[in-house]
Amino acid sequence: MKLGIKIYPKLKEGKYVEYFVKNKITDFVEVMSIKGTDYGFLKKYKTPWVIHSSHHVVGTFIANPDREEQSMGALRFTQKLADDFSSKFIIVHPSSPSGKNDIETTISILKKINDKRILIENVVNKFGGDFEGVERVIKETGSGFCLDIPHAIAAAKIRGIDYMDYIKQFLKLKPKMVHISDGYIDSKIDKHLNFGEGDFPWKKLLRLIPKNVLVTVETNPVIETQKKNFEFLRKNL
Repeated sequence: MKLGIKIYPKLKEGKYVEYFVKNKITDFVEVMSIKGTDYGFLKKYKTPWVIHSSHHVVGTFIANPDREEQSMGALRFTQKLADDFSSKFIIVHPSSPSGKNDIETTISILKKINDKRILIENVVNKFGGDFEGVERVIKETGSGFCLDIPHAIAAAKIRGIDYMDYIKQFLKLKPKMVHISDGYIDSKIDKHLNFGEGDFPWKKLLRLIPKNVLVTVETNPVIETQKKNFEFLRKNL
C-alpha cells in the first residue's frame, strides 16, 4: 500500500511537496487540476503523480447539463495535465452538492472523454453519494473507482444507514485508490481533519483498505501535522 499527499496548485505549496518528496515520506503526490493554471513549478519534483479533475469547489459541475462545454474543457485540460505528469489515474467527482445534477449528463461527458485512467470518486450528496449511482456511472463508462472513506461516512449519515456497511458495499466496486482523513461519525460533512482530531475508528477502517491501492491523505498541507499523520498511518497500516 502506498501513501500520498494531496495539493492544490498554489506556488506556496512547492516547499511542502519538496519536503515530502525529498525526504521520501510520500510515495506519490495527488494534485488538483484547475484549467489555465501553470503546473511547471512541480516538474522538478521526481515522484509519481495522480491528477484530480476540478470539481464544484473551483467551478466545475460535471453533472450540470447547462455547463457541459465548460466541463468538457476542464476534463480535456486534466487529460493533458495527466499526460504531462505521466499520471496513471484521473479522479473525477460524478456529481456536485448543489445545482443541477443529471446522471445522464455525467455519463455522456465521460463517454465522450473516453479515458481509461478515470476513477469515479464517491462524494456525499446527490447520485454521487449513492452506491447505485456510482456503480451505474462506473459500469456505463468503463471507469475505475476511488473510494473516499470520509465521504462514505457522511453519505451514510445523511441516508440513515450504517457507515461500516456502506463502506463495505463500496468496496465491492474494487477501488484502485482510497482517500482518507479524520472526521466525526455523526457529521454530514467531510471535515478533512488530521488523524486523532476526529472520532473515526481508524484502526478498524484501515483494516478494510485493500493492500494494493494508492491511499491519498487528504488533510491540510502543513508539514508538521502531516508528518504526524504519516507516522500514524505507517504504524497502523
